[in-house]
Amino acid sequence: MVLLWLGTCHFTEKKRRGNICLRGVTLAEVLYEVEEAVLYIQQRNSSVQVILPQCPVYSIKHWKNDRGFDGDYDLNVRQLEELIQIFNEIVDEKNDMSPPKFSMVLLKNTKTDKGKRSRYYYNYNLFTNAIHPSDYLAKLWLLRIKKTVLNSL
Repeated sequence: MVLLWLGTCHFTEKKRRGNICLRGVTLAEVLYEVEEAVLYIQQRNSSVQVILPQCPVYSIKHWKNDRGFDGDYDLNVRQLEELIQIFNEIVDEKNDMSPPKFSMVLLKNTKTDKGKRSRYYYNYNLFTNAIHPSDYLAKLWLLRIKKTVLNSL
């Protein structure tokens, strides 16, 4: 079994002075890279099972704010979350089994008044810098990977 965890750096790039921006690639280009990687692995070993974990959400806005970059990054945040959501839906369809869903650990809801809907948001505080997982988050993700591997046996 090979867990091929791609996605995070496929959507963004680090520019000068640590500024992180959307790469400007299409979802089709990212999926093509993923499919090429899967084919490469399967050509080397036809009996290997390749599992594509979901790409976790992460925050360009929090990264930039922590580093003093000016600007309104809400549009970039929404675009990135949307790209990752669509990517993850496609990854789910490509897998033979349920892949680790890393963003689920980050999802929180706020209870509102009775009769109103809950509002969901991602808790980026579980990252050390809005992109890299804290030790706690990394352990949670490893447990999800372990569960996936054990379920495949």
